[in-house]
Amino acid sequence: MGARLLASLPHLVLSLCCGSSRFFHAAGHLARATKVMFGDVRSAQAQAWFRRWRHQLRHGQHLLVLRSLTMLIHSQLFTGKSFTTLLQVQAYFQRHLRHIQYRHFEQLQIPLGSGMVESACKWLIQQRFKGLVCAGVRMVSIIYSCCGLPGSINGLTPYSQG
Repeated sequence: MGARLLASLPHLVLSLCCGSSRFFHAAGHLARATKVMFGDVRSAQAQAWFRRWRHQLRHGQHLLVLRSLTMLIHSQLFTGKSFTTLLQVQAYFQRHLRHIQYRHFEQLQIPLGSGMVESACKWLIQQRFKGLVCAGVRMVSIIYSCCGLPGSINGLTPYSQG
């Protein structure tokens, strides 16, 4: 398992440094907006709309998705809770604009899901609890610090027995 982590380390580091938002999480926000628009997300029209948005998001047209959401907000067709939900979804994509460039991330071979990152974190924590020394932890810690990420993972290395 350690060799696999070290082999995937470049992708892990790029994912951490670039801060790519998980694609499936972002698609979940699109599903919320679709539900507001159509009420029942199972209708053919709702499914087609969601698939189009998801395709655009996945294939480098994230600005079209954001523009569509912004137009819906300004359309004055939605009020109350529906409007609030659309506003939240639009704000999410606005706030994470540089993190939802999935086509670019794919070209850099950065994973679009969070499975690799979560797996690596779980593995490092397990190694700490087992009291094992991981040769890659020091390198990960240095890279983690260089990326300017908050906190530190230095605590994942075993304490010296002295």
